[in-house]
Amino acid sequence: MTSTTNNIDFLALDGELDLDELDAVMSGGREKGQYKQDLLGFIESGKMAVPYKFQGKKAASVKTGFESAVDSIEKDAEIDDATKAAAKELYVKVKKVGDGEDAQELVFLVRQDIVRERKGLATA
Repeated sequence: MTSTTNNIDFLALDGELDLDELDAVMSGGREKGQYKQDLLGFIESGKMAVPYKFQGKKAASVKTGFESAVDSIEKDAEIDDATKAAAKELYVKVKKVGDGEDAQELVFLVRQDIVRERKGLATA
């Protein structure tokens, strides 16, 4: 959940790019499987909710990317059942902050199972 791709920190780029940096810049969009990797990291963290940092995409596209990642995790035979169950509990919240041209869209990842647990509610 950073501004890096293939260990390249885009925010720190300065001066002439090397070939690895150029490849990362030129590759359109997120690397294949990046949302899946980020979702698995979020699940592993055990956190209830986190903001998801992104740039250069619409929040709705990010949300769709995570929804596809859930499907991918569910179909992956190498992922354990507990992780699959946690992925199904993902809620991606898009929140608009501000008005007009200054408005920003933010994305939050929420584990509904942990929310219910912390609120003392029965699991679904």
